[in-house]
Amino acid sequence: MKKEYILGIDLGVNNAFVSSTYKGCGDSFRYMIKEKDPDWTYIEHWVKRCAGYVIGWFKWSKATIIALENISFDTMTYEKFMELVQEEILVKAGNIKTHLVDCQYTSRICWVCGYEDVRNRPSQDSFHCYKCGFSENADVNAAKVIAIKCAIDLAKKFKEQGQNWMNRFFILESNRNNKILVEKIEWACDAI
Repeated sequence: MKKEYILGIDLGVNNAFVSSTYKGCGDSFRYMIKEKDPDWTYIEHWVKRCAGYVIGWFKWSKATIIALENISFDTMTYEKFMELVQEEILVKAGNIKTHLVDCQYTSRICWVCGYEDVRNRPSQDSFHCYKCGFSENADVNAAKVIAIKCAIDLAKKFKEQGQNWMNRFFILESNRNNKILVEKIEWACDAI
């Protein structure tokens, strides 16, 4: 049975992209997009550079899947930006497997216990779980939640097809030597 190692990527607050292995790159994209008339040539160059970093992290971590948020925004500017980000990573990924996950509540869910609460996010860049007390950088926590949501999605597909999903999906966390089997995350198993 082939094992899958999932690297979660969050569009961060202070860094453009943040991985579940604590890697981050680029300044936050928000200031560039909020301009009345954004410089799309610069933004495209910037996104390509950051996407290159993401692919580098993928290779460094020995991941087999990149999990990304499937974000949609109300404004055309944000929508155009997200399409550019997703397309660029998917293009650079080549034959690398990517998986888009529902981004709902990724910044408010504790990756350790699965508890979701708006109060878990006391500030833009910090995360503190009101249930289990776990604290971490908010973007890193969200990247781990994204990786877990990916594992849940894929395990559900295996389960629906009558295939064994146990001992197959691992979340990459903190460094490339720390791989967490998704079954060890109780709330993820409950969702499967």
